[in-house]
Amino acid sequence: MTDVQIEAGTLTASVTDRVVSGLLLPFGEVGRTNLGRFSVDPGTITIPQDVSVLNANEDHKQTEPRARFLTATETTAGVVASFKVGENPEGDALLAAIENGRANGKPKALSVEVKNVVLRAGKAVSGVLTGAAFVDRGAFPSAALMAADVGEDIQTSEHNESEYTDANGVVWRRVSDTETTISEDKTTSTTTVVEETERPAEKLDEQEGDTVAEATVAPTLHAAKAVTKTEEPITAGDLFAMITEAQTTGDMTLLAALNDVKISGANQIGTTTVVPAYVGELWSGRRFARRVIPLLGSAPLTSTTTKGWRWDQKPEVAEWAGNKANVPSNTPTVTPYDLAFQRFAAGWDIAREFIDFKQTEVLDSFMRAAVDSYAKKTDVYVGAQLIAGATSAPVDDLPTGDDYVNAALVKLVDACLRVIAEDAIPSFALVAPDVYRALMLVKTNNALEFLALSLGLESGSMAGFKIVPYTGLAAGSVLAGAKEAATVRELGGSPIRVNAIDIARGGYDEALFGYVALQVDYPEGLQLVTDAVTP
Repeated sequence: MTDVQIEAGTLTASVTDRVVSGLLLPFGEVGRTNLGRFSVDPGTITIPQDVSVLNANEDHKQTEPRARFLTATETTAGVVASFKVGENPEGDALLAAIENGRANGKPKALSVEVKNVVLRAGKAVSGVLTGAAFVDRGAFPSAALMAADVGEDIQTSEHNESEYTDANGVVWRRVSDTETTISEDKTTSTTTVVEETERPAEKLDEQEGDTVAEATVAPTLHAAKAVTKTEEPITAGDLFAMITEAQTTGDMTLLAALNDVKISGANQIGTTTVVPAYVGELWSGRRFARRVIPLLGSAPLTSTTTKGWRWDQKPEVAEWAGNKANVPSNTPTVTPYDLAFQRFAAGWDIAREFIDFKQTEVLDSFMRAAVDSYAKKTDVYVGAQLIAGATSAPVDDLPTGDDYVNAALVKLVDACLRVIAEDAIPSFALVAPDVYRALMLVKTNNALEFLALSLGLESGSMAGFKIVPYTGLAAGSVLAGAKEAATVRELGGSPIRVNAIDIARGGYDEALFGYVALQVDYPEGLQLVTDAVTP
């Protein structure tokens, strides 16, 4: 087992909230890594339960940290991750490099860092995610910048010494060398026995017990099968063998003289003496990742009162005849805008014994769950406000007969076309679960290509248009929008954690407070398409 660095997909970045995301580790593709060429299948790499402790660095330099993990999620395409870039000059330089790379056709890429990698037949069969790096170029087929090309094959050698016992009870000492070659998409190991000698008989007396243990050898070797020496006196093993035989044959002559010693039950020894194995918190689902808020613009919430305005009638120009004719004019108007924000909070009075006896594991999990709840409740709130602030209309006529097109695709196209008609570029679509299912069941793998050709959008990659299933929408609905059409304002640091000591009752108070608001800047840039109205 060893560590590996696998470079993966291109990045997307939000300079405003300093969050970058992308395909961290693709599945099913052979790539060249620092361990040679191999592929990774779903379910192979273990993702830590709390990825916020992991960092992303520059070019795999541990002394050059640049961001921390926000999320790491396994999808059908691979492991997708998002990161919060540090608010420092180095972080600014990274965000600038990502933006410049997209502009000049040389985008930055992600590279995953994994420990305890086990390779078998050209595939990684296990490993643990430990971090990531931002890199410049790589070599996985389906990503612009993927795993770094390390060039020639990798060869390693290992010297092993072991002992084993043959069928006659003779102990042998074996010395061997193992050569391992990692080439292309396979790993080959060759073991050569250098020396094999019989150990002197007098050393057998130094072994403790009646069994010669199985030898410990290198992972590429198979240890010889251990054998048991039987002496004249009856051993404990012989006794248990006799008991087993009696139980099998039904001969209770021996068993009649024995009393039961049970592992459980009233007044049994095992009930009192067996120590339970404490495994701590059980896995209860992945941590919540916001689905709506990342799709919109973001800005800080700095006051309990926020005011603004929007155009009702914009200034317009018109054709002019000239030659001293009257110059065209119109009457621009505006509407004031008051932004309401929503408060979120929760608090608990916890027995201070958890602190006094240093049982902080449960408190850490407690607060993680509370933070997850805040993320979910605020995302649901923003989603509801977004739907309420969108411009809504039923779907246009659906094609029938030979011209039939999947209704889900029609709704998606209609919603995007309506956004485009309002001089905005759609960047995302929230779709009801039934619509998302219909999109996934289209009898072609070119559904997103169809959308791109229809609207002039980029393909549905992490860097382009996003289609997100959303349970907050009514069945049959699609909401398409431009990122600039709405802004999420959140008080910096939310959720704010507050704690205090309750001396009078021996308690330890914990609370969370957060504040969020949705500012709908341009309702026409948010188009909600619903089912057709029944006559």
